[in-house]
Amino acid sequence: MKQPDVPPNFEEESRRLWSDYHAARDAGFAGYDFEAVSSKLRSLRRKASNGGFAVIAQQLRDLANYVSLAKKKQQTPEQRLRSYWPALVPSVIEAALRQAEEALKERSVPKLRRAISALRCTEEPEYLAEIAEEGLAEEFAPHIPGAVEDEGMLVLSAEHEALIERGRVMLGRLHAAVGGRRA
Repeated sequence: MKQPDVPPNFEEESRRLWSDYHAARDAGFAGYDFEAVSSKLRSLRRKASNGGFAVIAQQLRDLANYVSLAKKKQQTPEQRLRSYWPALVPSVIEAALRQAEEALKERSVPKLRRAISALRCTEEPEYLAEIAEEGLAEEFAPHIPGAVEDEGMLVLSAEHEALIERGRVMLGRLHAAVGGRRA
């Protein structure tokens, strides 16, 4: 099957984004607007995919992955924890639990679903394995209250584990409140 002709604006925009990325990388990403670039890439990828331009869509997807990795490397350990492993930040779980309690009191389906989204991080136990695989336990342990690094693994405090379990139990209550459907 022949690829449709790619409109010049897709090619130009793709080249410009790649060029901007390489220039920013060479400058240490100083002043690079990760959010704006990510948003632009999502929009262009969607347009390219809908237009049947698979090659351009793939190039934009590749660039989006590079931008995501670069953004991750620019963040502080606390920012990375909040972005990628929110269950490791007790205050995030506590805020989600408060949000869930309020949603249960109000019985508002949209609020219940938002609370479910906020607590989903507690049902994904692979975060500890990911951190061990990436060799980040020693880096992150000082930023998590009560956590320690033990032979490359991140070990959470009993209080933190109990908080995560409370989040999982609350998640079950929220699912039941929206009629047992997965939101």
